[in-house]
Amino acid sequence: MVPLPLLDWDVSAGRMLEIVLDVAHLSWVHDGTFGNPAQTEVPAYAVEPLPGGLRAQIRYPALSPSIDGVPPRVDRTTLTYEVTFPFTARLHFKPTLFYTHAVYAVASPVSEVKMRCFYFASYHPKIRNFADMFVKSELAILEQDRRVAEAQSPKAHPLDFAGEVHVKADLLPIEYRRAVAALRRGQPLAGPVME
Repeated sequence: MVPLPLLDWDVSAGRMLEIVLDVAHLSWVHDGTFGNPAQTEVPAYAVEPLPGGLRAQIRYPALSPSIDGVPPRVDRTTLTYEVTFPFTARLHFKPTLFYTHAVYAVASPVSEVKMRCFYFASYHPKIRNFADMFVKSELAILEQDRRVAEAQSPKAHPLDFAGEVHVKADLLPIEYRRAVAALRRGQPLAGPVME
């Protein structure tokens, strides 16, 4: 396991998890890290209910990092998201040009509008220098996410979708919010609503 420094963000734990689960933002927020600005459309995907969580899988044409002046290449990566309620996510990366690895985000509420996140990765033992590479790239990716998350209003995790516009690609964060809202209200969890 490779840990990152603790992440202290001025946003709720639920908002932090939503940005981690948001597949629609990859191409435009993560331009310059792994986002592929040429791929703005997210293919349809399903959200599967799990005992105490959710699971979704997408294929994303990520850009491999530019190394030693070699331009980035498209890497058709399978991303598997697994959520454990209320504030934990595991994101498994299965690229075609690289070894598999997984990142884990465990967000801990400090208040309704602040959180601390424990963020770490597991990786294939054949990956040399993974720790240094992971910390550098993931901190850059998370800084992009932090700026977006902290700019959202309200900073507290909403229980509804009032005043928001969503697209089909938002299915995973929508189902996550519905489930967390049900938990906060003391209601049983319903399965994902498929349209």
